[in-house]
Amino acid sequence: MVIAAGLELARVGQSLNYGAPDLWETSVEGDSSGRLGKRRRSVSDEERAQRWNVMLITTAGILAFKNDAVGFIAGMLCHYAYWATEWAERKWNQRHEIAVIRIIT
Repeated sequence: MVIAAGLELARVGQSLNYGAPDLWETSVEGDSSGRLGKRRRSVSDEERAQRWNVMLITTAGILAFKNDAVGFIAGMLCHYAYWATEWAERKWNQRHEIAVIRIIT
């Protein structure tokens, strides 16, 4: 029963991913008075899932080892693993694109 309650609370935490403070950015377009406003950055489903996984890994590290530092490091490692994967994918696509351009010309 406790596990079911924990999973249900975790699902509520997932919905909090929509209004996170780091998703707000300063808008270039001002309102009618010319002031700069803030708007929420749109997030893809993939990025939302990544953010959710990082949060779960961090929480799991904290609960499993009863140490905030271990949870923080686990969350950072998870975040940087996602970042490194995206970086490697971009580099791979750039190389592939350059090779295709060379073949065409």
